[in-house]
Parts: sequence; C-alpha cells; structure tokens
Amino acid sequence: MFSELRQKRIVILALCGLAAACAVEPDPLSTEERAARTTADLVAIHSMEFVPEGPVTLAQAMARAVAFNLQRRVREIETEIEDAELRTRSYDMLPSLDLEAGRDGSDNQLSSTSDRLETTASASISWNILDLGVSYARAKQQADEVLIARERERKALQDIIRQVRTAFRRAAGAQRLMDRVQSIAGHIRIAMRESRAIERSGARDVMKSVSYRRDIVDAVRQALSIQRELREARTELAELLNIRPGTDFRLDTETVTSTMPALPMSLTEMEEHALENRPELRVEDYNERMSVWQAREALFDMLPGPKLSAGANYSSDSFNLAPNWISTGFQLGMNLFNLFSGASRMDEAEKRGELARRQRLAMTLAVMTQTHMAYVQFRNAAQQMRLAREVALADRRIAQLVASDTDFANTDYFEVVRLVTRQLQSEMDEHEAQVQLVSAHSEVMHAIGFDVFPQEIRPDRLDELTAEIRRVTAKWQTRGRDVRTPGDTPLDQLINAMLRD
Repeated sequence: MFSELRQKRIVILALCGLAAACAVEPDPLSTEERAARTTADLVAIHSMEFVPEGPVTLAQAMARAVAFNLQRRVREIETEIEDAELRTRSYDMLPSLDLEAGRDGSDNQLSSTSDRLETTASASISWNILDLGVSYARAKQQADEVLIARERERKALQDIIRQVRTAFRRAAGAQRLMDRVQSIAGHIRIAMRESRAIERSGARDVMKSVSYRRDIVDAVRQALSIQRELREARTELAELLNIRPGTDFRLDTETVTSTMPALPMSLTEMEEHALENRPELRVEDYNERMSVWQAREALFDMLPGPKLSAGANYSSDSFNLAPNWISTGFQLGMNLFNLFSGASRMDEAEKRGELARRQRLAMTLAVMTQTHMAYVQFRNAAQQMRLAREVALADRRIAQLVASDTDFANTDYFEVVRLVTRQLQSEMDEHEAQVQLVSAHSEVMHAIGFDVFPQEIRPDRLDELTAEIRRVTAKWQTRGRDVRTPGDTPLDQLINAMLRD
C-alpha cells in the first residue's frame, strides 16, 4: 500500500514539474535583437531603392511607384495571403484520411483472449457530406475575400498614380522655376547693390530706391518659396519612388507638357463608368454575395450530417481469427444546439447582406457626387489655368519687348528687376494653376475608377510597364471636347465665356 502511495506521489510531482516547465513568461526583445531587426530592414529597403542615373520621366516615375512602392507591396502581400487561405479552404472539402500504427504492451497478460504485446495498424478514409457543404460555403466566402483584397490593391494603385502625378507636376514646375530664378539671380544681386549705393549717396529719390529694394526682396522671397516647394515636392516624390531621402535627382521636365489634360468621356459616361468600376462599390458587391454563403453555411450546420467511412486494419494479436480486415461504416449525426443557433446565424447573415446593400446604395450616391464635384473642380481649374497662362504670356511678352528695346548692359536694373519680379510671380501663379489642374484631373480619374496600368504587373519588366503607362497617359495630353487652350481664344472672348458659365 505504501508503495502504491509513493508511486502516486511521484506521478503527481512529475505532473507538477511538467506544468511548471510549460509555463511561459513575457520575453521582450533585447537591444541586440532590435538593432539586428533595424539593420535587416534597412538592407531590405536598400535593395529596393531607386538610384536615378539620369532625369526621371513621368512615365518612369509612375511605373516605378507601381512596381516598387512599399505601401503597394503591403496590399499585394495581403492579396497573396488571402489566396493562400483560399487554397487551404479548398483542402477542407477533401475526405479525411487517417493512418495509425502502434505497439501496446503490459507487464502481465491482462486477458486470456489477448496477447501481452500487440502491434496494430490501420488506414481509414471518412467523408462527412455535411462538412463538404459547409467547407464549400466557407471556400466561396474566402474566394470573395480574395476578390476584395484585389480591389483594395487596385485602389492602392490608383491612389499611388494620383499622388505621383501631382507630386511630379509640383516638383517639375518648381524645378523649372528654380532654373529661372538662378538665371536672374545675378541681376537681382546687382540691383540690390545699386539700390543700397544710391540710398547712401542720395543721388536719387530715396523713397524710390527703397521701393525698388522692396521689389527685390519680394523676388528673393518668391525664390525661397519656390525652393521650399521644390524640396517638399521632391521629398514626397522620393518617398513614392523609394528614393533615399536627401538623394539629389532631376526630373525630365520635357515629359511634362503644358497642354490641357483631356477628360476621357462625358459626365454621364463618367458616372456610369464610376458606378461599374469603383473598387469600393465592387467590395460591397462581394460583401453582399458573401452574406448569401454565410446563410447557406448556417443552414448546412442545422442539417444532420451523414458520414461514410472505410478502412483497412491489421493486428498481431494471435487470438484474432483474421489479422487483416476491412471495415466500413455509415453514421448519421447532428449537433442539436445548432438547431437553436442556426436560425440566429441565418438572421445575422441576412442582416449583413442588407447592411452591404445599404452601404452600396449610400456609396453609390457618394460616388456620383464625387464624380460630379471632380468634374466641376476640373472645369474651374481649367478656367483658372487659362487666365494664369494669359497673364504669364503677357508678362513674358513685356519682358521680351524691354529686352529687345534696351541695351541690357546700360539699362535701369530697378525697372528690369521689377519686370522680372512680376514675371516670376505670374509664372508661379501659372505653375500653381497647372498643379491644381493636374490634381483636379487626377481626382476625376480616381473618382471614376480609371486604371492606367495592366492587370499583370511585372516589376522585372519595368520597360514594358513604363511603355504601357506612357501609352495610356498619352490620351490625357490632348485637348478634351470641353477644354480649349488659351492661345486659341481671344482674351475678351475667353473672359466673356467664363462669365456666362
């Protein structure tokens, strides 16, 4: 008796020791592990960095952003995860195949009808027909999850294209203006030095010289504003293209045309295109379809499940009449609690479907409003662009007349700088109007769910992707049916037409 009690104590102590060994304590990352993670992340980012070897074109910028942008890669990996889960769900519909093998023994022979040592093996296959239906319903839901992930990736691509177009236009325009500022920087310095000398000598009206100097300072302030915008736009563009911050690169401004971008279709056609192709609406379509399969899954769980099984068995027990035998079976069973929860789950699925329909209707109205507002903003931006371009053309014409009628070596630097300052301001206004127009046009393309990239994106075929994007975006660089370039319309007619609108 004492021996048995001692054995029980030993077993209890062993179990307690095993439980203590299985206890898990929080284990924060060490400083070395965090440093190693940081190094590994920087190496991974560096491997995808873009180091421009020459001026970057707009098509190259969009292609590289689409192919290598890290945020887009996150969406792509999410889609791959959903694809892998769909493959896993598909295996759930297969029968269950179980293989077992073992060797049982005891200190003494416990029965006169069994050996003390016995070797067994079995291979059986079973298939629950009800589980097949449930697994199929879940697989269909997962298939819709894959499509939802693809739509989200598609929306991420559209967002990237919109951001790259606007950032590239801002940076390219600021680069042009910065080149312009550098070309007149020498005249600004001379005018500033002459202004101070005249003020000290009193040879001319001090008030006039101070006023001229104010114009000079204003020109410098504009130059600093252009420089700040150039840095901000280049930093934003560098992030989109995976260019290390602080890397010096130039943009191919020749690829940024000054022609008006064109709308791809009429307003009515754009609304129809948006309702058919916006990723958000497609997501709600899939959510509604998923609710139908959720209701079917709940219905399948409420039904009794027939189970078929068959297997081959082996036993080394010498008392068996046959060491090998085949077993078959048929079972019918169900979980009675599913009868109570099934109705609630079906009602929940129906409510989810109704929610998806309501959200789609609300989003449909929002998409139509966004499309209409984007169209109006584009028209307004186009009008502002026409006026800004007319002012810039006039100021450039005045500067050309002054340059042609005056010997630049003996001219009044104050008057020249005043004209240069006004021309620089008008060019800044034109640049801002161009940025607003491109941004408004990008909003139109985003509002209607317009794609500018092929379905299959191959980062290893960047030239093909660049050519495809260049081909599609070339359609935007032509005049639309409702947009006229300022040079084609006299100024008075242009203003009258705007006032009538």
